[in-house]
Amino acid sequence: MASYEIKLTGHNDLLLVENGDSLKSDWEAYKQKKKIDQPISIAGFTGMLSDIRYFRVAQGAQSNNNSAMQVSKEYFDELHKIRKMDARERANRIGFFSLIFSGFNGNLPDNEEIGLAKEVQKKFFTENPRRVHCDPLLFKEIIGGQKCHDAILRLVENVVRQDKFAEKHIY
Repeated sequence: MASYEIKLTGHNDLLLVENGDSLKSDWEAYKQKKKIDQPISIAGFTGMLSDIRYFRVAQGAQSNNNSAMQVSKEYFDELHKIRKMDARERANRIGFFSLIFSGFNGNLPDNEEIGLAKEVQKKFFTENPRRVHCDPLLFKEIIGGQKCHDAILRLVENVVRQDKFAEKHIY
């Protein structure tokens, strides 16, 4: 939901409306003659849809969007760096394994488990050079555990799904 600054007939100041997508949609339908003029009550103003002159994205929302774009760019830049690494370098990245391990066991892996994970990852990345994350099923013998924390399981599923998609369609 976006925040908007709205210009109203007869008002000098812009009115800030949080989560204004629905109102904007109603106003656009009214302007296209797909919806009749109707009463509205927003942020201390009561009037009609026809009292709205224009919408613009609020300044804070624009900066949030710019921040999101910057984070997205940094994320994809990092993925490119990882894909340029050889299998040994990728195998030494154990963050994903540690996340999965802690999801099942509630604690971080010890040095022996990390060593085993690095071996599994080196073999995986040698066979799958376009992947960024190792297939979590390959860690099953190392991790043990019966049930993974739900939030971590969903995160891992999404990461693997995105990684497989990128392998086939992007790189």
